[in-house]
Amino acid sequence: NDSHLDGEDNSLFKHLDNNLPSSTRKKICEYAVKIYKLFGMKDYARVDFFVENETGEIYFNEVNTQPFIGKCNLEYMKKDGLGYDDFFDIMIRRNIKV
Repeated sequence: NDSHLDGEDNSLFKHLDNNLPSSTRKKICEYAVKIYKLFGMKDYARVDFFVENETGEIYFNEVNTQPFIGKCNLEYMKKDGLGYDDFFDIMIRRNIKV
């Protein structure tokens, strides 16, 4: 489901520094979606960037296909309407071959 990858979904912004200008945050989200799709990612990943302070230039750093998903991430999941157990339930159901 690419519903969270449309570039308009505010859930994409929650992991970004709120001190960044909204135009920079929007560009980062657009780049993250493009990179996610280009690399053929599945289910979830974290795409990391650096932003140069003086120029605002955005640099792609890496894709982490197994980002930490401990209970401290529950706040982010709740913003997407998910509980901690829901996340794992979704991952298991998406990947079980019946």
